[in-house]
Amino acid sequence: MKINRNNQGFTLAEMLIVVAITVILMGAAFVGVQGYQRSTTRLEFDTIAKEIFIAAQNHLTTAQSQGYLQLDSKTDGSKKSTDKAFGLEGDSAADTNGDERYFVYNKTSSPYSTDPQEVQSVLDLMLPFGAIDETVRAGGTYIIRYQPSSGRVLDVFYSLPGKSSMLTVSGVELVGGDYKTLMSSDYTDQGFRERYKGGVVGWYGGEAGLPIGTRLNDPEMTVHNEEVLWVEVKNNNTKGSCKLIVTGATSGAQKAFDLSDVATTDRMKDGSVTGTVKVILDDITTSLLHFADLASDVENKSFIPGENVIIEAVAYNNDALSNVAYSGKKTTNSLFADLEVKKENASEEHIALIENFRHFENLDKTVSGFQHDRAVKKQDGTAETIGKAEQIRDLDWNSETADSFIKAVAAINGHTPAGVYGANNLAVTEGGCFYPVSPVFTLSYRGQGHKISNVTANHSGAAGLFGVLADESEVKDLELIDFRITSSSGNAGALVGTAEGDNTIEITNVVAHNKSISGIDSTISGAVSAGGLIGAAANCTVSKCGAALVVTSTGGDAGGLIGTSAGGTVTASYSGGHTNNAKYYTEAGEPIYNVTAAGSAGGLIGDAGDTGISYSYSTCSATGATAGGFVGEGSGTMTSCYCTGLVSGSTGKGAFSGSLTGTATDCRYFEMINELKGTVGYTYLEAVNNAEYNGITALDESIAAYQTFSGSPENDWKTAFPYDTVLTDYYGSGTAPNRTSRFNMKTVEQLGATLKETDTDTSVYLVEDHFGDWPAPEILVVNPS
Repeated sequence: MKINRNNQGFTLAEMLIVVAITVILMGAAFVGVQGYQRSTTRLEFDTIAKEIFIAAQNHLTTAQSQGYLQLDSKTDGSKKSTDKAFGLEGDSAADTNGDERYFVYNKTSSPYSTDPQEVQSVLDLMLPFGAIDETVRAGGTYIIRYQPSSGRVLDVFYSLPGKSSMLTVSGVELVGGDYKTLMSSDYTDQGFRERYKGGVVGWYGGEAGLPIGTRLNDPEMTVHNEEVLWVEVKNNNTKGSCKLIVTGATSGAQKAFDLSDVATTDRMKDGSVTGTVKVILDDITTSLLHFADLASDVENKSFIPGENVIIEAVAYNNDALSNVAYSGKKTTNSLFADLEVKKENASEEHIALIENFRHFENLDKTVSGFQHDRAVKKQDGTAETIGKAEQIRDLDWNSETADSFIKAVAAINGHTPAGVYGANNLAVTEGGCFYPVSPVFTLSYRGQGHKISNVTANHSGAAGLFGVLADESEVKDLELIDFRITSSSGNAGALVGTAEGDNTIEITNVVAHNKSISGIDSTISGAVSAGGLIGAAANCTVSKCGAALVVTSTGGDAGGLIGTSAGGTVTASYSGGHTNNAKYYTEAGEPIYNVTAAGSAGGLIGDAGDTGISYSYSTCSATGATAGGFVGEGSGTMTSCYCTGLVSGSTGKGAFSGSLTGTATDCRYFEMINELKGTVGYTYLEAVNNAEYNGITALDESIAAYQTFSGSPENDWKTAFPYDTVLTDYYGSGTAPNRTSRFNMKTVEQLGATLKETDTDTSVYLVEDHFGDWPAPEILVVNPS
């Protein structure tokens, strides 16, 4: 019987034959694919080697023309101490004159300099940061062979370290010994380089056939350290590329901006002049543009907020042999106007210079990420702490003037600031509001007699120019004008919301007042403690200070100068009131008080605690649960002080203090202003809780006593700047808002305070003058006319 096998499958032997043929074909195909991959990779690596060659040649030629092949100086012109570093000696057959060197770069033994001011080796000259793509410069491995005498690059080998993946050819991490192997072999043979150590090596050598580029012109660069830190660059070339190189002087971090593609980053914008580009390095009024957000292109290095940055624009052409053109390097600080170095004896300190509100806000780490203890290094490499700041010009936050912060940012960055953004890139203020600065370190802030104006802050925490001052901080010689400070749940003061330390915090010669004739426009409002200058103070030394603002505490204590004070001292300071027609403001017959509190209210201090007060006064009116013309309550010593304020207290009130358990010496109060209508005629509010108190007397108990205290036109009266037109018309001269008055009561200096430490001392700028109004019943009673 014949068996038909046409419908049956392969036999086992036939199947094995088919599988074997398939494997052979697949193997052949794999070999072909692998060979194609190797060839493609080799072409790619050859192209990269050519790019390295052109870039290295162009930069080496430029470096040679500038004398940098001597390798004995830093980029800032100063000498360096390292040995000359031209690379390893070559020994190829072509090196007949012994004038051949080569450099090997790989990530395990990088020869690039870690000091941005220092040229460590010739490789720093041939391939400086920004010369080529950083993934090639720092991510690849390569050998550059050159002649130092002629400044000529001979050839370049290039590969990748390690294995990339199973689908691509593995790379080769070139080392010094590879140079000899490559040069002794037929490295021009493509097949040899496609199979070197199981990997692929690219190569390019010889200048023959390379195009010659036109000579490049130097780019123009201007650094603007203003309300926004930005750089303007004009590339004066039609060919090639231009980059802006930013280097951290301390960190060594680097960032390259390719100016040919403005759209690649929000930090780059078209400039106001045709052909220019703006590069923004620090803008605190929008997200992701803080200096702290600037990402370094250099692996394992990050910019340090507060460090100096070295900036340079570079024009180059990596497609042709050409020169490299430079704008020249400029150094500026990343957060401040500058870091001034002052040397005392053998030590030196770095002082942050404040020229605008960006600089000032950057003192707060929440805003800037400021690293005060890392931004500067000493010569021995250890960190230098930045603990001092000096203001070098007047600051204006938001006004109609062109130099206000808000207007300046809008002009520079093309947007109206919504407020301040923190380093976390979240808005930390309401629209147009200032963010109270709370340094996390001990700060010495020197205003140097300058002004800060038109600050509006609406904050949930401690609010003021400063939110919180750290222990042992100090603020000196500063004038604050037209502040509007609100804290919805904390302390508020024009200068600082909370100044409480275990050790002394010093506030010296700081005055806060409003400028306009309408004297009740500038207000300080806090949910806890509120003061014209300081919301809450503990262990503070306050001297030669003053405030003339309207103050309100919705849930705590309030004072014309300080809301609440515990410990410390207040010396030679005052708080100025606001009057109308020489009387305190009224509305529908009811008084409008200068100081209002839910708790204790005082013309100078709401709750003075055990604070010692001397040679100070207040002309503020005050109302609260416990109220006094000078202090709402207190238990400390008070010497040579006086007050003139109208007082209202729901549970306790006194013309001088609502409650006082301390001692008073040579203190006075204005009796006439607190007239009380009794069942029979009128009486006057007594010194403390409507009772007499040892050491406190009425300064106007008689016409003679008042005249003795206030003086006469022949005496050395001091200058005052009142808002009340009656006071200027009666006592003063000039036209609003510059008219002044001869003050008719004693100033802190006339009370016995010594304002100047020596006869030649010029450090006192402000407290010799009085800002604010005072009641003047002598116009009506003593000198009726």
